[in-house]
Amino acid sequence: MLYDVVVVGSGFSAIAVTINLLRSMPDGRSIAVVGDDVGFGRGTAYRTEFHLHRLNVPAARMSVFCDEPDDFRNWLAANGRAADAHVFASR
Repeated sequence: MLYDVVVVGSGFSAIAVTINLLRSMPDGRSIAVVGDDVGFGRGTAYRTEFHLHRLNVPAARMSVFCDEPDDFRNWLAANGRAADAHVFASR
């Protein structure tokens, strides 16, 4: 099968790019994600389960979608986690 786009990598950044491409591409287009990790979206930086490991950017400055600047804070709140703009969420 031929794909319109191939994303190499399966960490958070690759999956975020894939999601944004899917939102912007015309119907009927296809994307292949090629990665060596079955835990798609959990690249090296996000694999830790230790609650003291924090992201290095405050929640208010993180978003997967440029047209939804509060999506990360909304996701935190929906999942019962602190959603303050200045919080450095755990990984």
